Amino acid sequence: MEGRNRDLSLPLKRFVFRVEDEEDGLRLDHALMDRIHWRSRSDLQARIRRGGVLVNEQPAKASRRLQTGDEIAVLIRPEDLPDQDPARVPLSVLHEDEDVIVLNKAPGVLVHPIGRHVLDTLVNALWLRFKKSGETGRGVEPHVVQRLDRNTSGVLILAKTRAAKIALQDVFENRLAQKTYLAWVEGRPDVDAGSIRAPLARDQEGEIRIRMKVDPAGAPSHTEFEVLERHPDASLVRFHLHTGRQHQIRVHAAHLGHPLLADPLYGDPRDVGVEGDAEPRLGRQALHAERLVLPHPSGRGDLDIRAPLPNDLSSLGEGLREGLGLKRFEDRQSGTWVIRRRH
Repeated sequence: MEGRNRDLSLPLKRFVFRVEDEEDGLRLDHALMDRIHWRSRSDLQARIRRGGVLVNEQPAKASRRLQTGDEIAVLIRPEDLPDQDPARVPLSVLHEDEDVIVLNKAPGVLVHPIGRHVLDTLVNALWLRFKKSGETGRGVEPHVVQRLDRNTSGVLILAKTRAAKIALQDVFENRLAQKTYLAWVEGRPDVDAGSIRAPLARDQEGEIRIRMKVDPAGAPSHTEFEVLERHPDASLVRFHLHTGRQHQIRVHAAHLGHPLLADPLYGDPRDVGVEGDAEPRLGRQALHAERLVLPHPSGRGDLDIRAPLPNDLSSLGEGLREGLGLKRFEDRQSGTWVIRRRH
């Protein structure tokens, strides 16, 4: 069953969710309309009629009243999402050997299937790559061992075998990996370098379900930073992660008083450019995984992989270095991809 604990390296074959308290008593077809935006109501009702929607692993009628905790599974066919072609997902390989593949992840690309994104992720693209090369016949498949947010770019490592996956999971769990990020932040930090120790927890009271916050009762979280450049409206900062909490750099930067540029959750969500621009240069949070250093899963020394800044972040830097101020454009991010709480 492809529920919460499914192997994210495997192609998604069904969309699964559990009924929440606020959905208790809803008809099955109404709950699906609220959850699934990639199919029409008539299509969903047709799926229900032919047994393509399961409630607690059993076919059900559209009028079925749901109860909190019910598990709903919508079976997915390849033709359901014709616009999601794994062959169109960009793959920029920084390093590859028999155990691992290291990518320079482009912004806007998801690592693994989630929500309505079933086929257009890096994992799907790698499955296709390995199939075409004949490696899948030798037991090679992509295994997720770390994650980057959809709109974060940079170094991302995936295992190619189960043995490498286990070894890399041990590396990350024991904090043996050195992870360095570059970010453009709002304003000018007062100090040249520092350490942020602020525990993080999910923001249970906020409208956005994936949002995190600094909370004394949260998980210990430690980030070091150094300011590389200061400009009138923004600064380039290098962050070193000692823990790997969700959105850690984004929350810690905001906690410092200098949120990332164009961050829709923790800062000003508007796209940015520089004075004189007719179009924005940056339309996502200004965060890039610059470098990853970690022991090779085979035991053969260390891997030290770097990814150059992508065009949007480097172009913004060029404008700021010319002495141009920031220019704000419209907010094209908020409400488009974030998961909001149901009321």
